[in-house]
Amino acid sequence: MRISVSEDIAAPASHVFAQATDAAAFERQALRRGAEVRRLDRQAGLGAGATWQVRFPYRGRERRLTVAVERLDPPGHVAARLEGGGLRGQSTADLVTLGRGTTRLTLAMDLEATSLGSRILLQALRLGRGGIERRMGARLKAWARGVELAWAQRPAGRA
Repeated sequence: MRISVSEDIAAPASHVFAQATDAAAFERQALRRGAEVRRLDRQAGLGAGATWQVRFPYRGRERRLTVAVERLDPPGHVAARLEGGGLRGQSTADLVTLGRGTTRLTLAMDLEATSLGSRILLQALRLGRGGIERRMGARLKAWARGVELAWAQRPAGRA
C-alpha cells in the first residue's frame, strides 16, 4: 500500500531539508502525541544508520515500530526503513526546488504486511486511505507553515 502527500513551501530547499531532518524536534512531537520514542544508535546527529524504536497506541492496541534512516542525501532526499508489528515498509521525503525560494516536499510511505494480523490492519488502512491522506496532508501543511514562518523570521543576513 502506498500513501503519498505533497506540499509547496515558501522557503529554499536547504532550509526545508534542515527542518525536515531535525530528529530531536520530531521526537518531541511524537512524545507530545503520546508515543514513546527511544533512540537505539549512538550517532550524534542524523545520518544513515540512525535508528529509533517507537511505541504508540493505534486502534486500541499498542504498536511497536523500528525506524532506521537508510539514505540521507542533502538537500533533496531522505529514506527510512520501517519495521514492526507485522508491517514492513519504506518512507521517503523528496524535496524539489520549484523556483527561487519555493520547494515542494513529497512524503511517501509504502507498507506491506508480513503476518495475518497485519494484513487485516493493512486492509483497514487501504479502505481508509482517503482519510489518512487528508490527515497526513493537513499535518504536512501545518508543518510547512511553521517552516515558512521560521524562514521569514530568520535573522537578517542569514540564508
